[in-house]
Amino acid sequence: MKNLIRPFVSILFLFVGVFLYAQDSLLIKGRVISAFTKEAPYKITYIKEKGTTNGAIADSLGYFEFKPISLKQDYILEISSGIIPSFDYTYKKEWMSRKYPKSIIIKEHCELGNPYEDMKKGNLKLYLQGGIAPVENTRADNRFERRYRIQ
Repeated sequence: MKNLIRPFVSILFLFVGVFLYAQDSLLIKGRVISAFTKEAPYKITYIKEKGTTNGAIADSLGYFEFKPISLKQDYILEISSGIIPSFDYTYKKEWMSRKYPKSIIIKEHCELGNPYEDMKKGNLKLYLQGGIAPVENTRADNRFERRYRIQ
């Protein structure tokens, strides 16, 4: 009797181990890439399953992974990054078994206009981005603006 129980228990532990390993390998994983820079977005990128609180934050290279709550054929991911409006992305179940993560490209939208078109029209503008900006122009700044016709 003991000779029959030992192989049965060994096989049972083997199947339980394989089942648990298969559950851990089902991860939603990918990489978020900016269409403009072809690299990870500058701001923090949030990825979550739509309608749930389950999700992840992409790392500095844009990679993310998280375990889905339930197994489905397709997952709707809600992606948001900085001032880029959040959008929905359909992630298919078969992409979970890929060797390399799925690339998701996000497109930025600049509300300031196109600086190249402004330059062609001769209407140059100086775009400042940052937290520190001069309160008042110096004489040298004013001469520079007059000489090169910029604002």
